[in-house]
Parts: sequence; C-alpha cells; structure tokens
Amino acid sequence: MMAFTTPSGSHAPRYALILLLLVCTLIYLKGLFGGFLFDDFPNIVDEPTFQAISRHEGSLESAIQASRAGPLHRPISASSFALDAYVFGLEPLAFKLHNLALHLLNGFLLYALARRLIPRLLPSADEPARRHLALFATALWLLHPLHVGSVLYIVQRMNLLSTLFTLILVPVVFTLTLDFQHWLRGGLITTPSSVRTAADAPIPAAPPAVEIAS
Repeated sequence: MMAFTTPSGSHAPRYALILLLLVCTLIYLKGLFGGFLFDDFPNIVDEPTFQAISRHEGSLESAIQASRAGPLHRPISASSFALDAYVFGLEPLAFKLHNLALHLLNGFLLYALARRLIPRLLPSADEPARRHLALFATALWLLHPLHVGSVLYIVQRMNLLSTLFTLILVPVVFTLTLDFQHWLRGGLITTPSSVRTAADAPIPAAPPAVEIAS
C-alpha cells in the first residue's frame, strides 16, 4: 500500500514559498500576453538601435548608449532591453517575462531578508511565527497591485532593478555593520563614544542602488 507523507517542518516553508511564487506567476499570466505600452514605443520599439539589434544588424553597445532616460541614462536597464531584443526580437512577451522573473527574484530575496531581520526585531517570537511573518511579508510584496505597472509596463523595469540591487545590498551592509560593531565592542581598539555612536547608525544602501539602475 502506498504511503503518503506530509512535508517535514524544515521543508514546509520552502514549499510554501514556491507555491507563493507560482500563485504570483498565475496572477500575472494573462497580462504577459499584452503588447507594448506608452513609453515602451519611443524607448524600445521605435528606437532605431533596438530595431537593428533585433535583426542582429547592430551592436549591443550602440543600443545601450542610445538610452537618454534619467540623469545616468539607465545603462543597466538599457543593457537588459538590448539583450532581450537581441535574443528574442521585439517580442513583448519576452520583455514581460524578464520583468516577471525579476519580480519573483525580488520576492525570494525579500523572504531571505525577512528571515534574517525578524528574529532581531521580534526575538520573543517562536520559529513558526517568524516563518509565517516572513511569508506574509513576501506575499504582500509579490501580490500587491502596486507592482503591476513595474511588471507589465516594460519600460518600468528600472523599478525592479533598483529593488533587486537594494535587496542584494541591504543584507551585505547589515552583515558588515554587525561585524564592525562586534569588532569595536570587542575591545580590540579604543574609540571615543562619538565613533561608537556612528558605528551603531544604519548605513543607507538604497540610494546607490537606485542610482545605478535608474
């Protein structure tokens, strides 16, 4: 007789997160088959360098340099658009799938960050409560209608990329800050109180990430 087993406690959060990502994909599924919108046309569809690269006639470098949006011309967003155009042509489905993949990746990274931060914010909470809170925060992020414009409006990819770099940088800065505090408090060096206070202050990670992608 076949035996059925339920997921163990250690694997349940993993399955719940996978299910959440699948639900998010299903919600966006219909919108993926829509066309280009508004600023997608002057920035991607009608841009001569993207048209050329979609036919494998131009260079990636020229397509990237053609962007004039934002103070830094958004080179990372332009690079991702150029890559999509080169591999898939000017097919909106491919561009939107790329956006959705970034949104799902951001959700995964947010869950990982929440799992690190919640024990410090709620030290009295037990482990199941921490997992549930991390999943709730991730679900709120992934399924919030505010992100529809960033996922299905192709040219708004810079929002997804800014979030991606922020979610990558915040854990790094968080870890480095804790290590530096432990080093100072370990008595390896003698520092004035003003330096210790400065070391305890959070280091902003979001602004550089936003500038890089936008």
